[in-house]
Amino acid sequence: MCINTYKQFACKYSTRILKRRSKKHLECGFSLLEVLIALVVVSILMVATAAVVSSKLKASTNVSRYISTCIVKDAANLTTVSCLGAIKGCQGGVKNDCSAIFSYVDNYPTPTYKLAKAICDQNGEIACNFLMDKCNENYANCDMTGSNDIDYYLGLLPTDINKGRAYIETLGAYYYNQGMTNFRTFVVSKCGGASPPRSNTACRIANFEKVNYDYTFDTNTRAQYNEKDPINATLFDGGVVKLLSPASALCWTMNGTWDSNAYGQFGDANTGGGVTGGHTFNSISAGSEHNCGIDNTGLPGNAWCWGRNNYGQLGIGNTTNKNLPVQVNDGHILNSISTGNSHTCGLDTSGNSWCWGFNNYGQLGIGNNTNKTTPVQVSGYTFNSISSGVDYTCGVDTSNNAWCWGFNGNGQLGIGNTSNKSTPNAVSGASFSSISTGYYHTCGIDTSGNAYCWGRNDFGQLGNGSTANSTVPVSVSGGHIFTSIAVAQFHTCGLDTSGNAYCWGRNNFGQLGIGIQDLNNHTIPEAVGGGKLFTSITKGYNYSCGINTSGNAYCWGQYFGSPYTPIIQSSSNQFAALSALNLVICGIRSTAGVFTHSYVTTTWQNSLQNVGLIDSVDIDETVIDTTTPYQSTTRWLVSFDGTTWGKLSAPVLYKCQWTSKTTDLSTFDFLNNGNTSAEIENYLNTCSLPGTATTLYFAVDLISADGHVLPQVNNIQVKYYK
Repeated sequence: MCINTYKQFACKYSTRILKRRSKKHLECGFSLLEVLIALVVVSILMVATAAVVSSKLKASTNVSRYISTCIVKDAANLTTVSCLGAIKGCQGGVKNDCSAIFSYVDNYPTPTYKLAKAICDQNGEIACNFLMDKCNENYANCDMTGSNDIDYYLGLLPTDINKGRAYIETLGAYYYNQGMTNFRTFVVSKCGGASPPRSNTACRIANFEKVNYDYTFDTNTRAQYNEKDPINATLFDGGVVKLLSPASALCWTMNGTWDSNAYGQFGDANTGGGVTGGHTFNSISAGSEHNCGIDNTGLPGNAWCWGRNNYGQLGIGNTTNKNLPVQVNDGHILNSISTGNSHTCGLDTSGNSWCWGFNNYGQLGIGNNTNKTTPVQVSGYTFNSISSGVDYTCGVDTSNNAWCWGFNGNGQLGIGNTSNKSTPNAVSGASFSSISTGYYHTCGIDTSGNAYCWGRNDFGQLGNGSTANSTVPVSVSGGHIFTSIAVAQFHTCGLDTSGNAYCWGRNNFGQLGIGIQDLNNHTIPEAVGGGKLFTSITKGYNYSCGINTSGNAYCWGQYFGSPYTPIIQSSSNQFAALSALNLVICGIRSTAGVFTHSYVTTTWQNSLQNVGLIDSVDIDETVIDTTTPYQSTTRWLVSFDGTTWGKLSAPVLYKCQWTSKTTDLSTFDFLNNGNTSAEIENYLNTCSLPGTATTLYFAVDLISADGHVLPQVNNIQVKYYK
């Protein structure tokens, strides 16, 4: 048999001679010359084969001796003859003999790993395989000698010169995908450290891509958010923060009596028992003589309206008044809704705006002045928020630009003139995070919390120290940073970051809440008296209302009288939201009539596909209750399915450790069973998602057990690898 390729020519030549002569010589015998030639060829082959075998045996013996001497005698001094011989021999491919290195690891671990690393550096696959196997057996073995093992290879970049890196990466990817737990754990730790290079070997093995979700909440209403960096068009629960506490609606007149219900705007079928029909609401908006809300079948939700319908402002396809909630036509699922004088507008899950009702001034934004009894789309613009005023409408788009349309007789559209507009026109000046419409003037808050107003100003309602009208935004004086603003008929109110209320403009009914009733024009913001801190504020006709930190509704102004400071409306009802425009106030209360907790969830859909590790969670909170003693801290829960909510505790290595679970968030004891925001940040850090989770939810309790409002959540930032 011909063993080596470089002898094949001689072997084949000899064979051909024998075959060619076989028949002849069977009959006649070989000639002496032919026999001699054959014997010479065979002899040469035997000598050559013996030399090759001898060479391989000699090399094998030398490599074994080199390995033994390098590890046992020289302690893996890589400059010695024995260690250099072992490295070269194993690099050369004497595989069987190189496996001798395995036998020294128990008694001489440090020099064994050091020599194996040096051999692997030169692409000695036996040594590379040895290092990988030992690492998988026990991840502590991945870092036996600091920088001379798998720990070292996982940190290498493609630009690092190392012949063994590619082999480690290839075999590592196989081990990782096979689910070898110890190795997966070590790879994750090497890829998920503080600011790791995304292209190191560990991250390439795991095929991780670091993703950052940064969500900023709109603190004006807690009902929407601004998504700074939308990725793959994911939505934040349809674009809202979700109030989970089941809530029924209650509507009443501004003086607290049960009259002025001629059009059914209380929504109670004239029973006086609150809005009926079995609906619970997440948001509500009061118009002049009609009201609307979004139910809590899930946000986004179904829109319902009730009350006067002479122009189709209920959106039900006719002009019949309704004293019970009726669902808005065309099945639009809405994130928010806003009622005006005789028209209504809402935003769907994609930010498209839909309006219906009275359109004599173009307030529906559809390019004409035709009334509509069902929703029609305001074309060409996508909005984050929308506000319906008296015969005009404004919205803020996804780039923080403000747009207005409809009646403009006093410059309330903010476009530099007093011409009515039947399609959206850009408001001049600042970038806005929110906007509030009223009767004859408009105000907005820019992205830094500064307030601007425009339109009619004969009583100082623009707040800029004068009584001159302005067709473009002017800065509100006083240097206050506002979280929300509410525009009434001839006055304006706003809340600062601490929950203090300020009002300015006309005060003939005490609507500024400053402790007096007078005919003076108050052209700059003045603090509302009574010492109350508020979480929200709403516009009225000649009055204002707000919810204090205990959930009670307070109002001041026309019909509320002395002491011309906030007066509680109903001590037996606590509210999550209030809305007013003309004579009727509507609020959302708890089903049981006692508002004890407000739960806000934040979610994003289909955004955690194939996530291996949550790298970090950062939650920003602003304290809006400075009352002392401050007895509670914000409490959080998390969910990975939107149904089962739980508390986390100190996690086992790269796991989410659950200590309690519930499927009923509305009755869960946040105070005793929830996490602080710091614990959420800590426990979700380096957290592997349980099961096949594809969505991460947070829930936060906004009202403490002692009645104080807890810190307002402004931002959640989540980083993870997928």
